[in-house]
Amino acid sequence: MRFSRQQLERIAKWQPIADGFTREDFSVISARITPAIEALCATNRWKVRVVHDSGMENFYAISIRGANDPKATTHNAFPRVSGLLVQLSLLCPVAAVARAEVLAGEDLRDWTEMGVEQVIVPVRGKDEMTDAFLDAFATSGFEWASRAELSERLPDDLRIEGFCYGPEPWDRVFHMLFHAND
Repeated sequence: MRFSRQQLERIAKWQPIADGFTREDFSVISARITPAIEALCATNRWKVRVVHDSGMENFYAISIRGANDPKATTHNAFPRVSGLLVQLSLLCPVAAVARAEVLAGEDLRDWTEMGVEQVIVPVRGKDEMTDAFLDAFATSGFEWASRAELSERLPDDLRIEGFCYGPEPWDRVFHMLFHAND
C-alpha cells in the first residue's frame, strides 16, 4: 500500500484515512481486532498478549505464541518463545507482522519492539501459527504491509510528532503508522 502525501499528513495528526478506522474510540479494536484474538484463543492452541493497547499510540499491538509456555525458573525468570508480533494501525487498514521472541507467562507486560527491518508478509503454509493468525484475521479488513512498503522514506518536511519504540531515525512510513505520543 502506498500513501499519498495528504494521507501521511492526516496520519501525522492522528486522523484516520479510511472509513471504519479511528483512534477516538474502541470501535476498531472491538470490531476488527478483538474477534480475531478471541478466535485464536478459542482453539486453546495459541495465547495472545496485548503489547500496546493504543493508550498513547496510534496502533494496537499483540504477540501470539503457542499455548504451552515454558515455566519461569531461577535462572530464567522471564522466558521468551518464538511467536508473532503484530502491529495494527487504528487509522487505516494496514498492519505489520514480524517473527519475534515474545515473553511467555501470564502476569508480565511484554514490551517487545518491532523494527521495520523485521517486517515479514505472513504466508499461508509457513507454519501452523501463521495459518491460524491469517485465518483469525481473514475478515478484519487489515492488509499485511511488506517491508519495502513500510521502508519508504517520509518526505523530508514531514515527521512524526511523538516517538517510536525503536531506534531513531524515525523517518519511514513504518514510523508514521506505528508511533506514540506523550
